[in-house]
Amino acid sequence: MKAPLDCEEAEDRRLLAAFVSRHPIVVTRNLDAAKRFVREQKRGTERCGLLTRPRYMEECATEFYVQGLDLDWTCVTWDADLRPASLL
Repeated sequence: MKAPLDCEEAEDRRLLAAFVSRHPIVVTRNLDAAKRFVREQKRGTERCGLLTRPRYMEECATEFYVQGLDLDWTCVTWDADLRPASLL
């Protein structure tokens, strides 16, 4: 996640090209659409989950809680406070 957060476009594109051939990456501002996408991807007994920052712990699992949790599909979320300093 370092390259995208640092806005390193060339590195972002390289990493995405290598990763997306095996794992779909979808970016959206619509949480319902993101959850629906993840649910639609899972097959059979595969498991999915919603990961977020600790600020929203009462709503779903945090990255600390899910360490060691075996999820086949995840939806990773963050709030508007996670953005490059150049956009503040």
